[in-house]
Amino acid sequence: MENEENCRARARARRKARYRRLKHEGNKRRRVEHQSDPESSEHESATETSASEVSTGFSGEENECQPIGAGTFADSNQEADEEAGHGGHDEQLNESDAEGELSGSVNDIVSIEEEENVERDSAGGGSEDHSELQSNVSDGERTHQGDVSDTSGNDSHSDGLRSDVESEGSEDYLAHSDSGSESEESEAENSEDSHEEGNSESSLEESDEDDVDDDMEGNEPIYPGAQITLHESLLSIFTLLFVENLSGALITKVLQLIALHCPDGSIVKRTLHTFRAYFSKLGESLLVFHFFCSECKYPLKTKTSRCLKCKKNSDVSYFLELPLLQQLQNLFSRNDFYQNLQYRFKADRKYHSDNIEDIYDGEIYKGQMENGFLQNMSNISFMWYSDGVSIFKSSSFSIWPLCLVINELPYKMRTLPENILLVGLWFGKGKPSPNVFLKPLQKNMKTFTQDGHTFKLPDNSLVLVKGKILCGTCDLPAKCNFLLFKQFNSYFGCPKCMIEGGRAAVNNSTVQVYPYSANIQQRTHEETVQYAREALEERKNNKDASVYGVKGPSLLLKLVPDIIKCTAIDIMHGVFLGVCKMLMKLWFSSTYSTMPWSIHHLTGILDEKLKKIKSPSFVQRAPRQLKDMKFWKASEYKLFLLYYSVPLLKNVLSEVYLKHHCLLVSAISLLSQDSISLAQVQTASKLLMSYVSDFARLYALRFLGMNVHQLIHLSDQVLDLGPLWVYNCAFLENYNGKINKFFHGTQHVAMQICSTASMFMQIPVFKRMLPPDSKVKGFCDKLENWRKPFKIADVIDDYSYAVGTYSFNRRDIRDTGNVVQRCLNKFSGSCSIFYRLRKNGVMYFSEEYGRLSSRKKSSFIQFLDGETKQLGCILRFVRWSNCRNLCDVKCRDCPAQFFAIVKVYERDFWFAHEYRNVRLSYMCKVTCSNRVVAIDVQSIISLCFFYEANGDMFIVTPINRLEIE
Repeated sequence: MENEENCRARARARRKARYRRLKHEGNKRRRVEHQSDPESSEHESATETSASEVSTGFSGEENECQPIGAGTFADSNQEADEEAGHGGHDEQLNESDAEGELSGSVNDIVSIEEEENVERDSAGGGSEDHSELQSNVSDGERTHQGDVSDTSGNDSHSDGLRSDVESEGSEDYLAHSDSGSESEESEAENSEDSHEEGNSESSLEESDEDDVDDDMEGNEPIYPGAQITLHESLLSIFTLLFVENLSGALITKVLQLIALHCPDGSIVKRTLHTFRAYFSKLGESLLVFHFFCSECKYPLKTKTSRCLKCKKNSDVSYFLELPLLQQLQNLFSRNDFYQNLQYRFKADRKYHSDNIEDIYDGEIYKGQMENGFLQNMSNISFMWYSDGVSIFKSSSFSIWPLCLVINELPYKMRTLPENILLVGLWFGKGKPSPNVFLKPLQKNMKTFTQDGHTFKLPDNSLVLVKGKILCGTCDLPAKCNFLLFKQFNSYFGCPKCMIEGGRAAVNNSTVQVYPYSANIQQRTHEETVQYAREALEERKNNKDASVYGVKGPSLLLKLVPDIIKCTAIDIMHGVFLGVCKMLMKLWFSSTYSTMPWSIHHLTGILDEKLKKIKSPSFVQRAPRQLKDMKFWKASEYKLFLLYYSVPLLKNVLSEVYLKHHCLLVSAISLLSQDSISLAQVQTASKLLMSYVSDFARLYALRFLGMNVHQLIHLSDQVLDLGPLWVYNCAFLENYNGKINKFFHGTQHVAMQICSTASMFMQIPVFKRMLPPDSKVKGFCDKLENWRKPFKIADVIDDYSYAVGTYSFNRRDIRDTGNVVQRCLNKFSGSCSIFYRLRKNGVMYFSEEYGRLSSRKKSSFIQFLDGETKQLGCILRFVRWSNCRNLCDVKCRDCPAQFFAIVKVYERDFWFAHEYRNVRLSYMCKVTCSNRVVAIDVQSIISLCFFYEANGDMFIVTPINRLEIE
């Protein structure tokens, strides 16, 4: 008992010493930062409120902590606050909320564009508050908020914005404020400037719980004589948590099980609370709180401030900022990260020099290359993204992560969760006030673009990096919210053009529609700036006013080179969950069974066809029946639209509707390829124009909504930003799904998400710090790279493996040898047979492999025969060596070549060829030939879909090799 008390006393002493050390180091670090940046030191010293300052998120026993997950500090019942809030992200924005939404935007524009004028006007009032405000705004603040210099690399559009907006007097923007007096306006402005200013002192609070972190660095063994330290133990558990998506209850049981295997006195974590506390302290210093009024979204200085704009005792809400530069430093600390940023300069990156193959080939990126900003090999650019994520099944409470994607990384790397930057988190009731939410990012990005930041690489060398936001993607409701445009179901609701639209009758109501017009005026960045200014003027008298759909100035006007061209249309929501989902409802729902397009009565026939489809191994979901369509994911709608629908709908859907549908399939497939020629972009544009122009005639005007209308803008978008897969939200929605795994329970949701996301990004850095021969490092690597285990029989090259065991069946060897001799002129040597090949991460199965799933078919391929692309079915794989009979029959020492024995399928003419301008070259009707060939496995291009429909056989090649289906 006495030993236990002594242990506890020593632990408390260590904790106190650690807290004092951390506080001292934090203060010292801030002093060094301020001294190194005198221009902004005064501003920064009074800026952000650190995470540790909000004591409700960290202090005391778990059941004594005040919940901060709901983002409110009102005295009302906390559980009710957590359960209350906004619904799903597809809910329309209520236009009556526009006043609160615009109050943030006006004040943000004031603080960014007109701050000096505001100070001058405020000082003219003669009140103490005005003079105090003027004296409190430092020259450094003015410099920090000033214009971006010409060296920042912004193009003429952004320069036009600055000259247009800055030429306006501050009274145009201040007129919208409802503050009662000049004194209150001044105080409100001061409050806004300091809403992210607060006290920068961190106040780490102590906990008396015995099991709280004993050693922040975690370098002590978990018990005397143990082979791993506390940090290694927790790192391995965390990796298991993330890879296996473990629940909080299961993590607790794992921790308890590990504790049972350790002797008394071990320092392992025994509860979920202490496990999370360890990682929270690693990331809590990164978090910055920004407070605002829940009623009008006006920025506030602290959580106890009273809103001077709406003058109500409203709840004080907040959102979190995760500073960008620290996250980037974590990435630059990884091996090969900096080298991977040079991908855009690689000579072998492109298939065809003149084609569009990534974002680098779009006009927006090329413009930043031409002005020199992105020609610098160290500079980077980002794509922004935000969307609502519902996190509680029993309430409409949601979170809005603000993410950045690094464009310079190769596509498969930039889409990995560990390479996505989480820079903001809005949560609680309703959608974000866009300019309040974006302001911290805008300020940070402005400095990053102008001055850059020096990062340390793994070899301790330094590199100066500058960065800017180039484009953004999100679904339609979120896009209209962040652009400060009217919603898509309103007049002038298109973010790309000036179409007004109209109303179509539906029963006793109406819906917004956008009839086709061949001559639509496109929106421009400069006109949007002008309309935003005019909208602010009109809102002095009418809070719901807008000018051509623009409600006010969005901070995105300052963040991206061109707010119109740089805001992408997401095909996941717009095409797959939008147009395709609507078409399938029209075709198969009983609601429209009397309509000429309906095939509801043939649903059973389509279901039988879908059941017979065997998808290749890289497709994660086998086709489901139409009766389960309401449960389909976006990837399933995509597969049906692009790979299955045309052959399956033949003799089912009326000819006129099938031909019309082929226009859509052809255009989307052309714009989603690996490599797109300018001629193909023009062809796709004509196809989409024809599709939209005929839509209302074939179906009904009431169905010609925004998702159908925006199809006509996809071709121009490919020219501006690259192929459609570049800004497809699928991988970002997957990241949102992982965020759902970042928390357990209903308390401290925001802190759980941010600290765990921060830790996940730092896992590679922490692993790199482990010794190369560390067992923990090996364990974590295996967890992260886990795949269904397979036996490697031979390594062919760095990306190809013979899988399984070799067969030495004499008859098969004789037949195979004959083919090899005939096709390759190899008349001597020995061969052995295998049935599986793994190449570039894809598993190929031969027809003779006997254990393939009944729902999978992974033996049909596209391959090169000389210079010609052919289609075929793999019969078996062969290892061929020249050792003849001099070696053992199972010799593996002699050099060998690897071949695939393939039965060739010939392309055949089919009905799609009769449709004018339709391009479905990736979808082929085939007949089986008698020709069998032997090809080098390096000649295999891709695995293909194979299925039968209406008595015909079809082989469908993947549209691109980058997206995971």
